[in-house]
Amino acid sequence: MALMHRSYRFAPFLATLKPAPNHLRTTVLCLFVGAALLLAGCSSMESVQSERAEEPPQIDADLESWAGSLQSFEDGQVSVGVRNDDNALYVSVETTDRVLVREIMSRGLTVWIDREGSTSEDFGIHYPPGVLTEAAPQQGVQAVDDLELLREGFEQSLGEMELRVDGEPIRYVAGTAPGIAAEVQVDEVGTFTYELQLDLEAEEASAYAVGVGPGGVVGVGLSTPEPELAARREQEGQQEPPPGDVRRNDAGGRGMGEPGVRGPSAVLNLWMEVTLAE
Repeated sequence: MALMHRSYRFAPFLATLKPAPNHLRTTVLCLFVGAALLLAGCSSMESVQSERAEEPPQIDADLESWAGSLQSFEDGQVSVGVRNDDNALYVSVETTDRVLVREIMSRGLTVWIDREGSTSEDFGIHYPPGVLTEAAPQQGVQAVDDLELLREGFEQSLGEMELRVDGEPIRYVAGTAPGIAAEVQVDEVGTFTYELQLDLEAEEASAYAVGVGPGGVVGVGLSTPEPELAARREQEGQQEPPPGDVRRNDAGGRGMGEPGVRGPSAVLNLWMEVTLAE
């Protein structure tokens, strides 16, 4: 119906246009085709087929039931699983990348849902909120440099969930946002796991939902906020260390448990075009 409305709206304007010469029409057509192919080639969305959930998974961040269902993205940096039944969408995330885990603990993780199947950031679930976000207890930059403080602040931050709706933050006590269930954990070896359940259709006006039923297509994005540590250090009077000043663990790699981790931040920005199982 919306398409018909647009056609009717522009019909008077189109009627005033004179037919273009054949060679010009051919040139314009080639340009349009070339542009379409270029855009298609530049698309950063991953195509994912959701699995049919025979029974709703227990949302507890224990991904044992997802064995064999996780797909690797971002050069192996993160693994994601997507399932659905007639009632809900289920998303699982796992990463052992220590720098990314530290970023998530510090600044949080947002799962974006676009019911049009594209990359709109009109609705997102920012959970965990992270230590350095307004929705979490403020312990300053020191919490990022000290593993014990980081874990403590991260655990405290899990008490709140922040939704992003049309650019506006809406905060809930974790577990009270209608239509949403989410759990995260970071185990003793530094593996981050996440499970999300979001209703496909809202059961009541105040509830949140995907808005797409089985067989439909939905855009699902995962992102970590852009780093703001430099601004926070400036506010707190701390000196920014030189680029590339990264402390390494005994194995020679970056360790999330090592204080003073620096260097380029692991910013995650992954988008998937998910076809829901019927």
